[in-house]
Formats: sequence, C-alpha cells, structure tokens
Amino acid sequence: MNEMYSRPLSKEAREKLTDWIESYIVTLTGTHADHRAEVSKRKAIEALQTDIDILVFVMAIAVLFTEPVAILIRTAVIGNMDPRAAASTIVEGLGESLRIDKQMRTS
Repeated sequence: MNEMYSRPLSKEAREKLTDWIESYIVTLTGTHADHRAEVSKRKAIEALQTDIDILVFVMAIAVLFTEPVAILIRTAVIGNMDPRAAASTIVEGLGESLRIDKQMRTS
C-alpha cells in the first residue's frame, strides 16, 4: 500500500495535474463563477483519470492552501507570474515532496 502512495507522478499525471492547477489559478482571476470554473472541474477529472493515487491528488489540493503556495498563486493571480509557470512549480514541489516522503519511509 505504501508503494502506490510513494510512487512518483507519471508524466501523464504530472501534465494533467499541472493543467488542473493552472486552470484553478485562472479561475481565481475572475470575480464570479463562469466557464473557467467548469474548465477547471474538467481538468481535475482528467487528472483523476490518470494513474495518480487519490491520496496524492488530495495532497495536491491541501498544498494549494499552504502559505508558500498561496503566495505563489497570488503572484500569478495578480499577473506577476504566468499561471502555467506557477502550476509547474507547484507540481514540481509536490513531486519532490513525494520523493522525500518515500526516501524517509524506506530508510
């Protein structure tokens, strides 16, 4: 069971997760719910249809509300960073966290 949670994100899962986080950031740039929210929902579903473990997906959601990531998201929302670049940075950090987690549990 630990192996599934600890496995690295596949290329497809990484791309779909990045797509979803990017669309989530874009959704935050609006003042009310619109088609961007539906796009974000579809992107989340696409990410879940990859080989991503549900715990990793939930962890990705939780990470979005940590202070360092919230600052990164705010930077993208106000236009000082490309939403795709912010999403890629977040997913890279998540991947690194998974690697460290696995390393700590196997040593």
